[in-house]
Amino acid sequence: MSLFSPKLLGVLLAVGLGTFLLGLLLAAFGNRVFGVQSYEADSFSRSHVGHHALAEWLEQSGLVVVRARTASVRHAKEAFPLLLLEPAPQFDPMDSAAEEDDLRKSLEQAKERSAPVLIGLPKWSVEPNERRPDWIGKRKLLPSPSVERVLERILDPHIQSGLVRAGECSAARADALGLGAVSLVLGKNPQLMRPAEGLEGLVVCDQGLLVARTSGKQVLVADPALFNNGSLAQGDHARILWALLVEDLKAEGVVIDETLHGFESDNSLLTYAFGFPVLLVTLHVLLAAALAAWALSRRFGSPRKPPPELPPGKRLLVDNTAKLILAAADPADSLRRYLHVSMLAVARRFDLSEGSSHHDLMARLQELNQTRGLRLDLQALALAAENPRLRPTEAQRMAKRIHAWRQEATWNPSLKSQID
Repeated sequence: MSLFSPKLLGVLLAVGLGTFLLGLLLAAFGNRVFGVQSYEADSFSRSHVGHHALAEWLEQSGLVVVRARTASVRHAKEAFPLLLLEPAPQFDPMDSAAEEDDLRKSLEQAKERSAPVLIGLPKWSVEPNERRPDWIGKRKLLPSPSVERVLERILDPHIQSGLVRAGECSAARADALGLGAVSLVLGKNPQLMRPAEGLEGLVVCDQGLLVARTSGKQVLVADPALFNNGSLAQGDHARILWALLVEDLKAEGVVIDETLHGFESDNSLLTYAFGFPVLLVTLHVLLAAALAAWALSRRFGSPRKPPPELPPGKRLLVDNTAKLILAAADPADSLRRYLHVSMLAVARRFDLSEGSSHHDLMARLQELNQTRGLRLDLQALALAAENPRLRPTEAQRMAKRIHAWRQEATWNPSLKSQID
């Protein structure tokens, strides 16, 4: 016997299948639909200081873009430069070099893999907008010592460079990239590097270096205005980045390290399976397994013996009569007919005259009840059967009383009185 009606079972199957397909779609395309909400300087952020436009532009230009949230260096290789864009200069006062050492460790691992590295120095400290949490509300320049501290950890000790914050970046050229004079839009506070031995200027101004190459395949960008959302489309910024990544570094794709911005995630199967939106698929699999176990558990042990097809006694006749009354379109009409047939049967048993009407017959049987000591009130029963709103369960109960009265009125000693 099914625990659910066919209609309810169909609804459950439809809802289950719908949510299962929704979970699969969200698992496949959820990041594209919803994405990660951020207002800071990372590739998920659509704010002025974010890098989302850079990632989208590179993808649309045919490059493979990997937003790495775990083991980013493992994805980098010779044709896939590692992009360390604006590592946050926030340090533990008790162990101030710990986070910077992680940055330097990434640089050393990339060097071992012969992977080029492009590093964008941080510039802004931002706060979220109160109405739009994914927008910036306030921004201010980071203190120069904080940015220089990041720069010192990146550069070799023998390179004596530093930060230059001039009022402009005039006469900008990118001869090393084959572009000649270039147009730059860096705002009111351009952030540059001081020329030094060991730094090869790739994009230079009269006031300092905007883009420079250090040892090997390591490139530094002093001002993030070259690649952030607010300035990527201005001046020759896109031309410079394309020449740098594709023509100079021969990149087929890029790996953007997002662990620097706190987006590191555990790459275990359990974390993936129980994280939204894959959690929807996991719950469906667990529910299906639970239902399967439940269905199999009901079959343990030897099967039950089937009940006899026709049980002994007259109980089957009584139950079938009651079921016929319930199956009728009008239980009250079926009950009245059954009462009349039973009254005729009792009258014939005692050779009572049926009289000229139904009421005369009922009056004679009432006298017989008094003589036999039977306390069934036929008139009250007939009146109740006239009720058009008689419920099937009540009709069944009254039919059983009529049957018991008929048995006792005809002196059937095997049946105990059930009239009361």
